Amino acid sequence: MLYIIKKDYFLADYIVDPLNDKENIVVVKYKRNKYRGFKKIQHLILRFIRTFILNQKGLWIHRFFPEEFLQELQNIKKTDKVLFWGCENLKELLILNKEIECQEKNVFLWNPVSTICRNAYSKWEYGYYLNKTRLNIFTFDEGDAISLKFNKIEQVYRYPDTSLIQKQVNRKTDVFFIGKDKHRSETIAQLAQQLTQQNICFDFYIIKDKHTIPNCQIESYYRDHEISYEESLEKIIQTKCIIEIMQKGQTGMTLRTLEAIFLKKKLITTNCDIVKTPIYHPNNIYILDYKSNTYKSIKEFLDCEYYNIPDNVIRNYDVEYWIKQFI
Repeated sequence: MLYIIKKDYFLADYIVDPLNDKENIVVVKYKRNKYRGFKKIQHLILRFIRTFILNQKGLWIHRFFPEEFLQELQNIKKTDKVLFWGCENLKELLILNKEIECQEKNVFLWNPVSTICRNAYSKWEYGYYLNKTRLNIFTFDEGDAISLKFNKIEQVYRYPDTSLIQKQVNRKTDVFFIGKDKHRSETIAQLAQQLTQQNICFDFYIIKDKHTIPNCQIESYYRDHEISYEESLEKIIQTKCIIEIMQKGQTGMTLRTLEAIFLKKKLITTNCDIVKTPIYHPNNIYILDYKSNTYKSIKEFLDCEYYNIPDNVIRNYDVEYWIKQFI
């Protein structure tokens, strides 16, 4: 039996959902206890001691995780396998590695380590301690795979529901961006200027974060709150092309790219390495500030015919096929 211990996150829920009915898979929602004030300080100290000084099975475990979650973990047998999906807290992974005794334990990092760790030392520490365990660490980020000696794996998504596909007839925009700011406002503003100059209809949904310094050129597109992933998909399905702005230090294929592929949308991206992937086609993907684009302008790119990627290529990224390597 494969136990998927999944991050409690709406996007993870959406992608993993097709696996819930599989006989040889059990999906467990990852839960941890949260504290405030003095109790939070006490919790952090105890977690540090448990992780790096006295990592003994069972020690203070009920302080870190709720009883309901721990009860589910007790169902895991020694002959089973475990996949931590998007569970990326180093200390909690090291604690759970001690608590769970089974045949094989894998970790799929759903974010680049540069977004998990604040500085170069903590990034080194993250790789060092995970590599000391018997956990098999997998990442879609090629840079992390090389520098931290993790296993490289493809990014993963899922085929959309039929009901969602039917909404494609109501196209409202030509180009759409949705995502947190993450220091990307300047790039988005520059792109907005290009789209305006080329008379391209676009819409942005830029979610403010604590680092946001609003750019006056795109001020009307900032939002204070996220929308549900279902709402996000509806907006994506009603556009011709979606935008992907890579974060600093990020490499590898993103979920935004796979959304484009699975929903048959064109993609404008800053990821130059995408030309090396089997899903690349110049009719479908336009790379910003890239001299070798087939089309001279975004307008010309949008007007060309979409190229249908073969199903045998797309299926490599589909969750029902992708998960087989862990079973």
